[in-house]
Amino acid sequence: MSSKLSVDVLQLILENVGKADLVAVCQVNKVCCSCSQDILYRNICVQTDSQWRVCQTLANSTHLASRVRSFSIMSRFNCTETMAKALQNMSSLRNLILYNQPASALDVLSS
Repeated sequence: MSSKLSVDVLQLILENVGKADLVAVCQVNKVCCSCSQDILYRNICVQTDSQWRVCQTLANSTHLASRVRSFSIMSRFNCTETMAKALQNMSSLRNLILYNQPASALDVLSS
Protein backbone atom coordinates (compact mmCIF):
# COMPACT_ATOMS: atom_id res chain seq x y z
CA MET A 1 0.00 0.00 0.00
CA SER A 2 1.33 3.41 -0.98
CA SER A 3 1.82 6.01 1.71
CA LYS A 4 1.37 8.90 -0.75
CA LEU A 5 -1.55 11.22 -0.19
CA SER A 6 -3.77 11.58 -3.26
CA VAL A 7 -4.16 15.07 -4.69
CA ASP A 8 -7.95 14.83 -4.26
CA VAL A 9 -7.59 14.12 -0.54
CA LEU A 10 -4.98 16.89 -0.19
CA GLN A 11 -7.35 19.37 -1.83
CA LEU A 12 -10.16 18.38 0.53
CA ILE A 13 -7.89 18.88 3.53
CA LEU A 14 -6.61 22.23 2.30
CA GLU A 15 -10.16 23.51 1.78
CA ASN A 16 -10.40 23.58 5.60
CA VAL A 17 -7.08 25.29 6.29
CA GLY A 18 -6.69 29.00 7.06
CA LYS A 19 -4.98 31.37 4.65
CA ALA A 20 -1.87 31.78 6.77
CA ASP A 21 -1.44 28.01 6.89
CA LEU A 22 -2.04 27.72 3.14
CA VAL A 23 0.84 30.12 2.59
CA ALA A 24 3.04 27.88 4.74
CA VAL A 25 1.88 24.77 2.84
CA CYS A 26 3.07 26.44 -0.38
CA GLN A 27 6.61 25.93 0.89
CA VAL A 28 6.31 22.15 1.35
CA ASN A 29 6.63 20.98 -2.27
CA LYS A 30 5.33 21.67 -5.77
CA VAL A 31 2.13 19.64 -5.40
CA CYS A 32 1.22 21.22 -2.07
CA CYS A 33 2.04 24.65 -3.46
CA SER A 34 -0.15 24.18 -6.51
CA CYS A 35 -3.10 22.90 -4.46
CA SER A 36 -2.73 25.75 -1.95
CA GLN A 37 -2.55 28.36 -4.70
CA ASP A 38 -5.76 27.01 -6.20
CA ILE A 39 -7.52 27.81 -2.94
CA LEU A 40 -5.69 31.05 -2.14
CA TYR A 41 -6.43 32.61 -5.53
CA ARG A 42 -9.88 31.13 -6.26
CA ASN A 43 -11.86 34.03 -4.76
CA ILE A 44 -10.19 37.44 -4.60
CA CYS A 45 -11.82 40.43 -2.91
CA VAL A 46 -9.92 43.72 -2.87
CA GLN A 47 -11.35 45.92 -0.11
CA THR A 48 -8.50 48.24 0.84
CA ASP A 49 -5.63 50.01 -0.82
CA SER A 50 -3.18 47.68 0.92
CA GLN A 51 -4.80 44.73 -0.86
CA TRP A 52 -4.23 46.37 -4.24
CA ARG A 53 -0.89 44.51 -4.50
CA VAL A 54 -2.77 41.33 -5.42
CA CYS A 55 -3.74 43.06 -8.68
CA GLN A 56 -0.06 43.61 -9.43
CA THR A 57 0.61 39.95 -8.70
CA LEU A 58 -2.20 38.85 -11.01
CA ALA A 59 -0.97 41.20 -13.74
CA ASN A 60 2.53 39.75 -13.52
CA SER A 61 1.66 36.08 -13.03
CA THR A 62 -0.58 34.37 -15.56
CA HIS A 63 -0.38 31.04 -13.71
CA LEU A 64 -1.79 32.62 -10.53
CA ALA A 65 -4.34 34.79 -12.37
CA SER A 66 -5.66 31.74 -14.22
CA ARG A 67 -6.68 30.26 -10.84
CA VAL A 68 -9.06 33.16 -10.08
CA ARG A 69 -12.74 32.27 -10.42
CA SER A 70 -14.29 35.22 -8.57
CA PHE A 71 -12.87 38.74 -8.41
CA SER A 72 -14.40 41.66 -6.48
CA ILE A 73 -13.23 45.19 -5.92
CA MET A 74 -14.94 47.06 -3.10
CA SER A 75 -12.85 50.24 -3.03
CA ARG A 76 -12.23 52.77 -5.77
CA PHE A 77 -9.23 52.17 -7.96
CA ASN A 78 -7.64 54.02 -10.81
CA CYS A 79 -8.23 52.21 -14.08
CA THR A 80 -4.68 51.33 -14.89
CA GLU A 81 -2.73 49.08 -17.18
CA THR A 82 -2.13 46.88 -14.14
CA MET A 83 -5.84 46.21 -13.70
CA ALA A 84 -6.31 45.63 -17.43
CA LYS A 85 -3.47 43.11 -17.51
CA ALA A 86 -4.72 41.38 -14.34
CA LEU A 87 -8.21 40.99 -15.80
CA GLN A 88 -6.83 39.75 -19.12
CA ASN A 89 -4.79 37.14 -17.25
CA MET A 90 -7.84 35.83 -15.35
CA SER A 91 -8.70 33.31 -18.06
CA SER A 92 -10.97 31.24 -15.78
CA LEU A 93 -12.88 34.18 -14.28
CA ARG A 94 -16.57 33.39 -13.78
CA ASN A 95 -17.70 36.20 -11.49
CA LEU A 96 -16.63 39.86 -11.58
CA ILE A 97 -17.98 42.43 -9.12
CA LEU A 98 -17.01 46.10 -9.31
CA TYR A 99 -18.54 48.05 -6.40
CA ASN A 100 -18.51 51.83 -6.33
CA GLN A 101 -16.48 52.11 -9.51
CA PRO A 102 -16.61 54.84 -12.13
CA ALA A 103 -18.16 53.92 -15.48
CA SER A 104 -14.68 54.11 -17.00
CA ALA A 105 -13.76 51.00 -14.99
CA LEU A 106 -15.46 48.95 -17.68
CA ASP A 107 -13.06 50.35 -20.27
CA VAL A 108 -10.43 48.10 -18.69
CA LEU A 109 -12.39 45.06 -19.84
CA SER A 110 -12.33 46.08 -23.49
CA SER A 111 -8.60 46.76 -23.66
